[in-house]
Amino acid sequence: MDRKIIEEKAKIVDEIPKVIKGKDYQLKLTNMVFHVRLTSSKPLDLSKVAEEMVNAIYEKDRFPGVRLKLNVPDENGGMHTISILLFRKGPIIVSGVTKKEHLIAAIEYACDIIRKYGGECIEEPEIKLENMVWTGYLDYEVNLALLAEKDPDAEYNPEQFPGLTYRLGTDKKGRLHLFKNGKIVVPGTRSVEETKKIVEEVIERIKKYGVANKKSA
Repeated sequence: MDRKIIEEKAKIVDEIPKVIKGKDYQLKLTNMVFHVRLTSSKPLDLSKVAEEMVNAIYEKDRFPGVRLKLNVPDENGGMHTISILLFRKGPIIVSGVTKKEHLIAAIEYACDIIRKYGGECIEEPEIKLENMVWTGYLDYEVNLALLAEKDPDAEYNPEQFPGLTYRLGTDKKGRLHLFKNGKIVVPGTRSVEETKKIVEEVIERIKKYGVANKKSA
C-alpha cells in the first residue's frame, strides 16, 4: 500500500473542523472513530496475532476482534494513544484520532500486522467516519436538579453520574452530557451539523426553563 494513497485518503480528517463556535457555546473535537477496510484476502489467525504481539488483547468468547494500542508522539513532547480493533477479514476500527497523522499511523501499523500474518492490503483503503466526540463549554452554569425537575427528557442521577444526560431525536440517538459548570460532552455524532443541532436544542431547553446562571468574570 502506497503511503501517498494513504495520505490522500486520510484527508477526510482535515475536512472536519476541530473547533465549533456558536452562540453561547464552544466545542473542541476530542475523538474521531473510523472504519477502514484494508484487505480482501484470506482471514487472519487472530489467536496467533494476540499470542505473538505484546500489546494485543483477544477475548474471542467476548469480542470478535483483537484490541491493539499504538503510541505516537504528540505536539507537547508526550505520547498519544490510538486504539485499533483488528478483525479476521482485515477491517479495522480506529479511535483516538484527532489529526490526519493518527489515522495514517494506524493504517500503516495494521497493514504491517496483516502482511506479517499472511494477508495482503488492498491498494486503496476504504475509509468511513463512524462517529465523533466533542467537548466544550456553555457560556453559563446550569442548575441541573431544577432542569431535570422541569424537563421530562432530562436524565439526572447524581449518585451514579455527576452530569445530566439528554437523549434527543425521534430515535433518541442524539446524546449530550451536561455538567453544572456548563461543560458539555457530545458523543457519537457523525457530522458537524448534527452536533450543532443537538447542542442548540439543549440550549433552547435551558433558556426555556430558566435554569442558566451567567458565569462570573
